[in-house]
Amino acid sequence: MKKKFHKLSKSNSVIDWIENLLKTPIVDQRNYCLWVILVPYLLNIKHLSEEDTFTILKEWLQKCNDVKKLSFDPKSKIYSTIKGNKGYKPISFLKLKEDNKELFLILESKTIHY
Repeated sequence: MKKKFHKLSKSNSVIDWIENLLKTPIVDQRNYCLWVILVPYLLNIKHLSEEDTFTILKEWLQKCNDVKKLSFDPKSKIYSTIKGNKGYKPISFLKLKEDNKELFLILESKTIHY
């Protein structure tokens, strides 16, 4: 049975649908994922260092690039997104459905659920 809302466990700061996204290469919306979901999640929910965040995202983008070539330089994009983060929280899955239906449908089709 699918859950309807993401759950944030305060004890270990995990959001399941975002953890699943980090394991799943996608062909579109990668820049948006960095900016609105992944960097805010890793820095401000998981409280990882900038270095650890960079490493995780570089690996994720490499998997994405293996599926479809990136249209941007991953190192500079990750770095600028990390530096541009001002303590924002990641978008919720429910809000994602409203704000970026295309990405929401991609994640649904990849069976990334929350």
